[in-house]
Parts: sequence; structure tokens; C-alpha cells
Amino acid sequence: MRTLEQLRAADALARVDELAQRGVEFKKCYRSYVERLGPGIVMNGLGQALASEQAAAGGGDESGTKPERRREEGDADSKGRTKAEAHLQLYHNLNRWLCRPNGGVYPGQRDILAAIVGGDESHYLRAQAEAIAWLVWHKKLCRATFPRGGAGVAMVRPLYRSAQGAKRGDAGHAGLWYDKFLDTWPHDQSWSLQSKDKQNPKHEWLKTLGGSVGDAGQLAEARLRLAWVVEAAGGVWGLFRAESRFVTGLGRSHPVENGFAFHPSLGVPYLPGSSLKGSCARGRATMGLTRGEKEVDE
Repeated sequence: MRTLEQLRAADALARVDELAQRGVEFKKCYRSYVERLGPGIVMNGLGQALASEQAAAGGGDESGTKPERRREEGDADSKGRTKAEAHLQLYHNLNRWLCRPNGGVYPGQRDILAAIVGGDESHYLRAQAEAIAWLVWHKKLCRATFPRGGAGVAMVRPLYRSAQGAKRGDAGHAGLWYDKFLDTWPHDQSWSLQSKDKQNPKHEWLKTLGGSVGDAGQLAEARLRLAWVVEAAGGVWGLFRAESRFVTGLGRSHPVENGFAFHPSLGVPYLPGSSLKGSCARGRATMGLTRGEKEVDE
């Protein structure tokens, strides 16, 4: 008796074999959509991801209309028709696996979306996990069998027109700009910030963050509030000035390969409490002090 993992692999391979005689452009599109669907399910959920596939296919009947029917509709745009057929085929293949009579999450159902809407949460979660597990095999087999899509197939995430050429003003949260709005990606499919042709996209973007950040009034108010909180708890506070420049948050992930820690509400570079604790612990170890309160006080 075969395991569920073996059944997934066998079905994923059978679906790839069924498409062996399709054209090159169809295979490129289909592979590209298979590669996207898994992350789409993780980010948006199975229902929304499948609804997007069906919408991109131009609808289809509840049983998953076969791609051959779409060729008979006389669509003048051959390239657009190929993409729609690839979307519909992927929807149909996943529908077939999740609604298979023996062992499916929704056995005997004609359409996966209708089954999800009419089902309960436990079945939905099972279907989502099963779809991702099946796609792991299907993606590997598509990559091994079908050619990779070119510039016309690769997905590019667009920016709103109003964001094109946006400039960072004197006010506002510099941390949000640093973490959320890197706009010097090249207008090609490389999605790389590596310098070329005497241009360095990383440096060009980092220049937009030059100068002072933060609001002096807000910083003073935050400092005063923090002092009140410490005093109310019976603590002691103090003001310190750095002896030289420092960089905080380098370990954070960022496209320019250097992270930076900005205060979440004040928008200025800051040292988190965990960093201060680590610095104090390191200083204590450097001075040879132990954890004993008497020795630390000395």
C-alpha cells in the first residue's frame, strides 16, 4: 500500500505527463504559475489563491473546464489565451487532487471553491495543507520537465503611479522610508541591486536618507514621559551621550544588505533595551565582575 506522500508524487507526475504535448509557451506559463501558487496560498489563503487562478483563467465551469474548449472560442489574442489556459489547467489539476473520490479532502465534489465555501474550517485547513504538500512535488517536477519562462512570463510587482519618483520630505518617519520604500530596483527581470554601468542602486537610494531625522519636540516629550515612568516605579534614570558615531540594527534583513534600527514611533535610530542589556553584560565581563550583587556594586 502506497503512502500519501507517494500518492501525491504520483499524481503530480501524472499531471505533468498529461501536458507533455502542449506548446513551449504554455509550458513556460504553466511552470511559472505553479511556482507562484504555493507562496500565494501561504500569504492569502487557499480560497483567495484559487479564486485568483480562476479569475485569471476567465472563469470556467464548476468541474474545471478543459483547456481544449478555450481554443474553440475564437480568442484573437493567442498569447493571452495561452496564459488563460495555463491558469485554468492549474486550477483544474488542484481541483482534481483535492476533490478526488478516494482520499480527497472534499471527495466527490465538482468544484473546490464551492466545496470550500460550503465546508467547515477543519476541512479548509486540511485542504490548504494538502494543496501546499501536493504543490511541492508538482513544482519540482515542472521545473525538471518544463522550460523556464522569459521576461514575458516573470511576475513584476508594480508600484502605484503616484509613488513613482516620490521624494522623502523633511518630516515623516525615516524608518518607514528605510524599511518599506526602496525604489531603485532596475526596470528589468533581474531584481538585483548590484552596481552596473557606473550606477549603484544601493548608494543612490541610501543618499535619500542623508541628514538629520526626527522631531526635537517629540524626542524631548518622549524623554520626559520615560523619566516619569521610571521614577514612578522607583527607578533611576540618566542621560548619556555617545562618544562617537555608531550603527544599530545591522543584523536586520534588508535589500541593501545592511539593516538599521529605527524607533517604531519616533523614527530615529535607537538602541533597543536588549542591546543595552547586552552591552552592560559585556562590560561587566570585561571588568571581571560576576553576577553577585556585591561584586557588581563595587
